[in-house]
Amino acid sequence: MTGRHIHRPRGPWRELRFQLSWLIWPFLVVVACRSTPALEHGSGSVGASRGACSQGLDPAEGCALEMALTEHVGDRPIDARIRALQARARGSMVLAADLERLGWAHIARARELGDAGSYNMAGLCARAIEEHAPGNHGGMLLAGHVLHSLHRFSEAETMAQRLVSERGLSFDYGLLGDVLIDRGQVDAGIEAYQRMVEMRPDAHAYARAAHARYLRGDPSGAAEAMGMAARAVSARNRETFAWTWAHLARYQLQLGEVDAAFSAAQRALEVSPGSRYALLEKARALVAQGSLAAALAPLRKASADAPHPNVLWLFADVLEATGLVVEAAAVRQRIEARGEAEDPRSLVLYLASRGRSLERARRLIEHEFQQRQDIYTHEARAWLQSALGQHRAALESARLSLAEGTVDPRLWYHAGAVAARADEPELALTWLRSAAPLAHTLLPSQQRRLHQLLMQLTQLKRRHRLHPKAQDVEQHASSFIAEKGDTQ
Repeated sequence: MTGRHIHRPRGPWRELRFQLSWLIWPFLVVVACRSTPALEHGSGSVGASRGACSQGLDPAEGCALEMALTEHVGDRPIDARIRALQARARGSMVLAADLERLGWAHIARARELGDAGSYNMAGLCARAIEEHAPGNHGGMLLAGHVLHSLHRFSEAETMAQRLVSERGLSFDYGLLGDVLIDRGQVDAGIEAYQRMVEMRPDAHAYARAAHARYLRGDPSGAAEAMGMAARAVSARNRETFAWTWAHLARYQLQLGEVDAAFSAAQRALEVSPGSRYALLEKARALVAQGSLAAALAPLRKASADAPHPNVLWLFADVLEATGLVVEAAAVRQRIEARGEAEDPRSLVLYLASRGRSLERARRLIEHEFQQRQDIYTHEARAWLQSALGQHRAALESARLSLAEGTVDPRLWYHAGAVAARADEPELALTWLRSAAPLAHTLLPSQQRRLHQLLMQLTQLKRRHRLHPKAQDVEQHASSFIAEKGDTQ
């Protein structure tokens, strides 16, 4: 990794220094999580105490400890681990430390299964630590990650800034970078990541360096950094191992290394067979290979355990592509029923693509935009604005979604389709052609639509050369995405 850089257009190039001899904490949880959990109870929620005490980060005074230690239910290895940690905490002489371990186990469960209730349980552990030991920095870090995962970004940033000011450990800078980048403050987020790397260049830092490089248009550097993170994590830490190998698969797929991506996803599943991240990346690799029928099995398993809109959307798309339209319709109903709780921003993209419930989507994206203004929020906003006929506003949002130079074919595909609707055929062609070499990473329906758009725009450009009337191109450009149900 020595000599590799993160490009920062509005600042100097900074070197990320990685020293393998510092890899001494691979067993901890990598906490750069991209999903959006909901405030609801999962199978790990408490039982008898639930009626008397409120859930989440704001329980009634004195209730947090009681709720955090109410016996956990579940039959997975992570559930057994949580019960063991609860038993340890009940008779603990170092309660804050044991509650912290318990909280991180709940976060690991939330990420492994997509169970939002587990984030709430982690929040209860953080609250119990604060009640038992006010100002405990370990509890504050745990609370900060829960707040970030629940999209309470302003509160998470306040917590992270306080941690950096009062303690300033590498993980404090990692949390701060996570929050700032999700809020669209990429330069400041990378500064925080840089401090983390300089203080402790371990698997956590490698994973964050990978994300920063990806955002700044360096997918090969991202894959290199994530590969170091994956190799640094012990298989004994099943959830973190699966997370890192699955994200390595994602970056490899983006580079066109489809077989390597499939192998990385398989490696994750060998250690954690139920990892939703690994199941999704295995399915995406199979789709990229053209093996749509084979992709159904991992998608069916992933969607049963973790009904995230992106998983369900790919599942429905593959079902339709393989002729299973009745099951696809049922999955699409699940997206609309659960999407707002799981990931509102992804639901906005889905609804805008289908031309459904656009007022609901508008309400959701307005709330998201108040919380964060990163490139993917700009993308969702642009796609919805285009569906609503706000073409010039959509074009400006699309430009913002591409501002960091991220190599993401979905960003380019959506931006190109938006530009076509906004009567900007040359711009549309430029962006759609950027997406074309990486089309294998898109949904099957998006791949088809991308090909159609490129064909139509190319024909119009040829027609314009033969009959150079600008209005001829402009008259037809906005008709390319006329059918809302076919935008995808």
